[in-house]
Amino acid sequence: MSKFCGNCGTMLPDDANVCGNCGTVLNKPQATFEPQASTAPIEPVAPFDPNNPYAAPVQPQAPAQPPVQDKAPGEGFIDKIKKFVVGIIDRMKADKKFMTMVIAIAGGATTLLAVLIILLCTLCGGYESAIQNQIDATLGDYDAVIDSRPEAYWEDNDMPDEDEFEEVYENAESILDDVDYDFEVIDEDEITGSNYTALKSEIREDWGVSKQDIGDAYKLEVLFSRFTDGEDYFELETVTVVEIDGDWYVFD
Repeated sequence: MSKFCGNCGTMLPDDANVCGNCGTVLNKPQATFEPQASTAPIEPVAPFDPNNPYAAPVQPQAPAQPPVQDKAPGEGFIDKIKKFVVGIIDRMKADKKFMTMVIAIAGGATTLLAVLIILLCTLCGGYESAIQNQIDATLGDYDAVIDSRPEAYWEDNDMPDEDEFEEVYENAESILDDVDYDFEVIDEDEITGSNYTALKSEIREDWGVSKQDIGDAYKLEVLFSRFTDGEDYFELETVTVVEIDGDWYVFD
Protein backbone atom coordinates (compact mmCIF):
# COMPACT_ATOMS: atom_id res chain seq x y z
CA MET A 1 0.00 0.00 0.00
CA SER A 2 1.49 3.35 -1.05
CA LYS A 3 2.18 6.07 1.53
CA PHE A 4 1.70 9.80 0.70
CA CYS A 5 2.96 12.96 2.41
CA GLY A 6 0.13 14.76 4.13
CA ASN A 7 1.76 18.14 3.36
CA CYS A 8 2.81 18.03 -0.36
CA GLY A 9 1.16 14.80 -1.60
CA THR A 10 4.39 13.13 -2.72
CA MET A 11 4.29 9.29 -2.89
CA LEU A 12 6.66 7.83 -0.32
CA PRO A 13 7.87 4.33 0.65
CA ASP A 14 5.81 2.53 3.24
CA ASP A 15 8.56 2.71 5.91
CA ALA A 16 9.32 6.44 5.36
CA ASN A 17 9.09 8.64 8.46
CA VAL A 18 10.07 11.93 6.77
CA CYS A 19 8.87 13.31 3.42
CA GLY A 20 11.81 13.52 1.00
CA ASN A 21 10.19 16.36 -0.93
CA CYS A 22 9.15 18.82 1.86
CA GLY A 23 10.76 17.34 4.99
CA THR A 24 7.53 16.89 6.89
CA VAL A 25 7.73 14.39 9.76
CA LEU A 26 5.13 11.75 9.06
CA ASN A 27 4.82 9.51 12.22
CA LYS A 28 4.96 12.11 15.08
CA PRO A 29 4.23 10.41 18.42
CA GLN A 30 1.08 11.70 20.12
CA ALA A 31 1.39 13.14 23.60
CA THR A 32 -0.54 11.21 26.21
CA PHE A 33 -2.65 12.99 28.82
CA GLU A 34 -2.40 11.86 32.43
CA PRO A 35 -4.90 13.40 34.88
CA GLN A 36 -3.35 14.99 37.95
CA ALA A 37 -4.76 14.33 41.40
CA SER A 38 -6.31 17.43 42.90
CA THR A 39 -4.85 18.44 46.23
CA ALA A 40 -7.33 21.23 47.02
CA PRO A 41 -10.48 20.12 48.92
CA ILE A 42 -13.72 20.39 47.03
CA GLU A 43 -15.84 23.08 48.57
CA PRO A 44 -19.56 22.43 48.65
CA VAL A 45 -21.70 24.78 46.60
CA ALA A 46 -24.66 26.44 48.20
CA PRO A 47 -28.03 25.32 46.84
CA PHE A 48 -29.57 27.41 44.04
CA ASP A 49 -31.91 30.13 45.24
CA PRO A 50 -34.95 30.25 42.88
CA ASN A 51 -36.02 33.65 44.30
CA ASN A 52 -32.72 35.24 43.34
CA PRO A 53 -31.17 33.31 40.43
CA TYR A 54 -28.53 36.02 39.74
CA ALA A 55 -27.07 36.04 43.23
CA ALA A 56 -23.65 34.52 43.65
CA PRO A 57 -23.76 31.25 45.54
CA VAL A 58 -22.87 31.65 49.19
CA GLN A 59 -20.23 29.30 50.47
CA PRO A 60 -21.25 27.63 53.75
CA GLN A 61 -19.18 28.58 56.77
CA ALA A 62 -17.53 26.09 59.06
CA PRO A 63 -19.39 25.60 62.38
CA ALA A 64 -18.13 27.83 65.18
CA GLN A 65 -16.03 26.09 67.79
CA PRO A 66 -17.07 26.59 71.44
CA PRO A 67 -14.73 28.86 73.35
CA VAL A 68 -12.21 27.09 75.54
CA GLN A 69 -12.61 28.10 79.19
CA ASP A 70 -9.48 28.52 81.18
CA LYS A 71 -9.31 26.49 84.37
CA ALA A 72 -7.26 27.47 87.32
CA PRO A 73 -4.44 24.93 87.61
CA GLY A 74 -4.57 22.73 90.67
CA GLU A 75 -7.99 23.95 91.86
CA GLY A 76 -9.27 20.89 93.70
CA PHE A 77 -11.41 20.16 96.72
CA ILE A 78 -8.95 21.70 99.22
CA ASP A 79 -8.77 24.91 97.20
CA LYS A 80 -12.57 25.17 97.14
CA ILE A 81 -12.68 24.72 100.92
CA LYS A 82 -10.08 27.47 101.33
CA LYS A 83 -12.10 29.81 99.12
CA PHE A 84 -15.25 29.03 101.10
CA VAL A 85 -13.56 29.74 104.44
CA VAL A 86 -11.98 32.95 103.15
CA GLY A 87 -15.38 34.03 101.83
CA ILE A 88 -16.98 33.39 105.23
CA ILE A 89 -14.27 35.37 107.00
CA ASP A 90 -14.56 38.30 104.58
CA ARG A 91 -18.33 38.41 105.02
CA MET A 92 -17.96 38.27 108.81
CA LYS A 93 -15.68 41.29 108.66
CA ALA A 94 -18.19 43.21 106.54
CA ASP A 95 -21.41 42.10 108.24
CA LYS A 96 -21.57 42.07 112.07
CA LYS A 97 -24.96 40.34 112.13
CA PHE A 98 -23.63 37.56 109.97
CA MET A 99 -20.62 37.22 112.28
CA THR A 100 -22.92 36.91 115.30
CA MET A 101 -24.93 34.21 113.54
CA VAL A 102 -21.79 32.24 112.65
CA ILE A 103 -20.54 32.44 116.24
CA ALA A 104 -23.91 31.22 117.52
CA ILE A 105 -23.88 28.29 115.10
CA ALA A 106 -20.33 27.41 116.08
CA GLY A 107 -21.31 27.53 119.76
CA GLY A 108 -24.23 25.20 119.09
CA ALA A 109 -21.98 22.79 117.21
CA THR A 110 -19.54 22.80 120.13
CA THR A 111 -22.37 22.02 122.56
CA LEU A 112 -23.57 19.19 120.33
CA LEU A 113 -20.06 17.78 120.19
CA ALA A 114 -19.83 17.87 123.98
CA VAL A 115 -23.16 16.02 124.27
CA LEU A 116 -21.95 13.37 121.85
CA ILE A 117 -18.79 12.90 123.88
CA ILE A 118 -20.84 12.47 127.05
CA LEU A 119 -23.07 9.93 125.32
CA LEU A 120 -20.05 7.99 124.10
CA CYS A 121 -18.61 7.97 127.59
CA THR A 122 -21.95 6.78 128.92
CA LEU A 123 -22.00 3.94 126.41
CA CYS A 124 -18.47 2.94 127.33
CA GLY A 125 -19.12 2.93 131.09
CA GLY A 126 -22.90 2.60 131.18
CA TYR A 127 -22.98 0.35 134.23
CA GLU A 128 -22.52 3.44 136.42
CA SER A 129 -25.96 4.64 135.32
CA ALA A 130 -27.38 1.32 136.56
CA ILE A 131 -25.85 1.89 140.00
CA GLN A 132 -27.25 5.43 140.15
CA ASN A 133 -30.64 4.12 139.07
CA GLN A 134 -30.54 1.62 141.95
CA ILE A 135 -29.79 4.41 144.42
CA ASP A 136 -32.67 6.52 143.07
CA ALA A 137 -35.02 3.56 143.45
CA THR A 138 -33.93 3.17 147.07
CA LEU A 139 -34.71 6.85 147.65
CA GLY A 140 -38.28 6.42 146.37
CA ASP A 141 -38.09 7.23 142.65
CA TYR A 142 -40.90 5.19 141.10
CA ASP A 143 -39.53 5.45 137.53
CA ALA A 144 -36.15 4.27 138.76
CA VAL A 145 -37.81 1.20 140.29
CA ILE A 146 -39.40 0.33 136.94
CA ASP A 147 -36.13 0.96 135.08
CA SER A 148 -34.19 -1.23 137.51
CA ARG A 149 -35.61 -4.34 135.83
CA PRO A 150 -35.59 -5.22 132.10
CA GLU A 151 -38.76 -5.30 130.04
CA ALA A 152 -38.83 -9.10 130.01
CA TYR A 153 -39.09 -9.09 133.81
CA TRP A 154 -42.25 -6.96 133.82
CA GLU A 155 -43.86 -9.22 131.22
CA ASP A 156 -44.02 -11.98 133.89
CA ASN A 157 -44.39 -9.78 136.98
CA ASP A 158 -46.85 -7.11 138.08
CA MET A 159 -45.56 -3.56 138.24
CA PRO A 160 -46.00 -1.89 141.65
CA ASP A 161 -48.90 0.53 141.84
CA GLU A 162 -47.52 4.04 141.62
CA ASP A 163 -49.98 5.53 144.15
CA GLU A 164 -49.29 2.80 146.70
CA PHE A 165 -45.56 3.14 146.13
CA GLU A 166 -45.63 6.90 146.76
CA GLU A 167 -47.75 6.37 149.83
CA VAL A 168 -45.19 3.99 151.32
CA TYR A 169 -42.38 6.50 150.79
CA GLU A 170 -44.41 9.52 151.83
CA ASN A 171 -43.62 9.13 155.54
CA ALA A 172 -39.92 8.56 154.87
CA GLU A 173 -39.63 11.40 152.37
CA SER A 174 -38.50 13.99 154.89
CA ILE A 175 -35.81 11.65 156.17
CA LEU A 176 -34.59 10.61 152.72
CA ASP A 177 -34.40 14.23 151.58
CA ASP A 178 -31.70 14.83 154.18
CA VAL A 179 -29.60 11.89 152.97
CA ASP A 180 -27.03 12.42 150.25
CA TYR A 181 -25.75 9.29 148.51
CA ASP A 182 -22.73 8.99 146.24
CA PHE A 183 -20.54 6.19 144.93
CA GLU A 184 -17.24 5.48 143.23
CA VAL A 185 -16.21 2.36 141.31
CA ILE A 186 -12.93 1.21 142.80
CA ASP A 187 -12.30 -1.88 140.69
CA GLU A 188 -13.96 -3.87 137.92
CA ASP A 189 -13.56 -7.48 136.83
CA GLU A 190 -15.26 -8.80 133.71
CA ILE A 191 -17.22 -12.00 134.25
CA THR A 192 -16.20 -14.64 131.70
CA GLY A 193 -16.03 -18.39 131.19
CA SER A 194 -18.11 -20.72 133.33
CA ASN A 195 -19.03 -17.91 135.74
CA TYR A 196 -20.53 -15.96 132.85
CA THR A 197 -22.47 -19.02 131.66
CA ALA A 198 -23.86 -19.61 135.15
CA LEU A 199 -24.79 -15.92 135.48
CA LYS A 200 -26.73 -15.97 132.21
CA SER A 201 -28.68 -19.03 133.35
CA GLU A 202 -29.52 -17.32 136.66
CA ILE A 203 -30.65 -14.11 134.93
CA ARG A 204 -32.84 -16.09 132.56
CA GLU A 205 -34.44 -17.95 135.46
CA ASP A 206 -35.01 -14.91 137.71
CA TRP A 207 -35.82 -12.24 135.16
CA GLY A 208 -37.06 -14.27 132.17
CA VAL A 209 -34.45 -12.75 129.86
CA SER A 210 -33.29 -14.65 126.79
CA LYS A 211 -29.60 -15.56 126.85
CA GLN A 212 -29.23 -13.96 123.43
CA ASP A 213 -30.13 -10.55 124.90
CA ILE A 214 -27.50 -10.76 127.66
CA GLY A 215 -24.27 -8.93 126.88
CA ASP A 216 -21.23 -8.06 129.00
CA ALA A 217 -21.19 -8.50 132.76
CA TYR A 218 -18.85 -7.13 135.45
CA LYS A 219 -18.17 -7.70 139.10
CA LEU A 220 -17.53 -4.27 140.61
CA GLU A 221 -16.02 -3.05 143.85
CA VAL A 222 -18.06 0.05 144.69
CA LEU A 223 -17.45 2.48 147.54
CA PHE A 224 -20.78 3.96 148.65
CA SER A 225 -20.86 7.16 150.68
CA ARG A 226 -23.82 8.47 152.66
CA PHE A 227 -23.96 11.90 154.21
CA THR A 228 -26.58 12.39 156.91
CA ASP A 229 -26.84 14.26 160.19
CA GLY A 230 -23.62 16.08 159.38
CA GLU A 231 -21.58 12.89 159.17
CA ASP A 232 -20.20 10.75 156.33
CA TYR A 233 -20.65 7.00 156.22
CA PHE A 234 -18.78 4.72 153.82
CA GLU A 235 -19.42 1.17 152.78
CA LEU A 236 -17.55 -1.03 150.26
CA GLU A 237 -19.76 -3.47 148.41
CA THR A 238 -19.47 -5.93 145.53
CA VAL A 239 -22.00 -5.24 142.79
CA THR A 240 -22.80 -7.32 139.73
CA VAL A 241 -23.85 -5.35 136.65
CA VAL A 242 -25.02 -6.84 133.38
CA GLU A 243 -25.92 -5.46 129.97
CA ILE A 244 -29.30 -6.63 128.67
CA ASP A 245 -30.50 -5.62 125.24
CA GLY A 246 -28.28 -2.51 125.26
CA ASP A 247 -29.16 -1.30 128.81
CA TRP A 248 -27.31 -1.87 132.07
CA TYR A 249 -28.82 -3.33 135.26
CA VAL A 250 -27.68 -4.22 138.76
CA PHE A 251 -28.20 -7.94 139.33
CA ASP A 252 -27.81 -9.11 142.94
